[in-house]
Amino acid sequence: MDALPRMYEYRYQVFNFISNFGIDMKAKAPMSMGSDRMIRVELQGSNEGTFQFVTFYSYMSKKYLSVENGKVVGKEKEDSANVFKIKKSLGPTTIQHAKSGLYLRILGKERMQCTNDSYRATEFNHVVNSPLKKIDESKVPFKGANFTKEHLIHFREHGYIRIPNAIPQKVLEDALRLINRGICFGRHGPRDEEEDGRKSGGLGKFDKELQWSGEITDLITKTKAWRLIQRLLGEGTFDPPSAGQIALRYPAPKEAQPKLALTHWHIDGLSDGCPNFFSLLVGFALSPTPTPFTGNFTVFEGSHMSLSKEYRDLGKEAFLKLYQKPRKVGEPKQLLTKPGDLLLVHPMLAHRGGPNHGVNIRYAVYFRVTKKDKNAAICDPFCEYPIMKTVLGESKE
Repeated sequence: MDALPRMYEYRYQVFNFISNFGIDMKAKAPMSMGSDRMIRVELQGSNEGTFQFVTFYSYMSKKYLSVENGKVVGKEKEDSANVFKIKKSLGPTTIQHAKSGLYLRILGKERMQCTNDSYRATEFNHVVNSPLKKIDESKVPFKGANFTKEHLIHFREHGYIRIPNAIPQKVLEDALRLINRGICFGRHGPRDEEEDGRKSGGLGKFDKELQWSGEITDLITKTKAWRLIQRLLGEGTFDPPSAGQIALRYPAPKEAQPKLALTHWHIDGLSDGCPNFFSLLVGFALSPTPTPFTGNFTVFEGSHMSLSKEYRDLGKEAFLKLYQKPRKVGEPKQLLTKPGDLLLVHPMLAHRGGPNHGVNIRYAVYFRVTKKDKNAAICDPFCEYPIMKTVLGESKE
């Protein structure tokens, strides 16, 4: 029994995989732990009655899902051992390894095994996602949106940029209306999370349909974000995200005392063993965080430089072991944001969600944008941002 490569979302004992049928026989789907577009599902040309043959590739581990000697493994290269069989029709399906005939069976949140008994196989939910949007550049607003030199200096020194008033009011209201109707109809899963030793709110995990909806993805394509991401990463170097992470922070109990642990931080993907797997964290504030301890997005300024250097000097495995030990990487800064603010955050910047001791839910949406030529092993902090060298000259380390 091997650990499953970190490339699936585990919800209610069901392995969700979502594929886009009919798009050049390829599909991209958000099948990962809270991150979008981490799996590519490739549909094979051969059919067998009511079945379709597919392969799964993880953007996080850079490996293909496979079965060897009766165990689930990740492989570097694609071959006949990577092919699985699923039902063509939508809805429940098992996933059967084509070569061995073994079925996949979930054992826990991060582990699966193979079984030759179809009755013991996990039933997966096969759902069709809407295709990745093709952006009509002529219709994208804010063509003149750009950074000042001060913005880029702040990104270099502190690891993030805040752009106020980046979201038109209608786009903001449409996203809030969708999220609130999702709450109304129970399409989220509120849960309490430990924050500094106490329960203090938790996160709403919304279903995939809401995360893919136009009201959410419009935050990228109908605001200043698209043009600014282009300026930072380079035009044509990335695909539009197909889904956003709807992130709510609920009010803490009235008796809870505000507290912010100095060693409580993370980098997206680090806990899954895959740091630096995307190019830019893009956040949208949909509600105000006017004072500390109102669910603020909290950053450890400048940590992107030191952590990038550690990752490069130590290597991935030693860096991951170091991460297992709580430690300080700087002082936490709770950002005071207004509805409509846009945050562009370096992927190696240590951050966290601050506790919410206010009286209202904190609303935000996050996207992780990945360059097409992303190489997670390269740890130069600014190699993915050509504008940094163009405007500021060589980046400091």
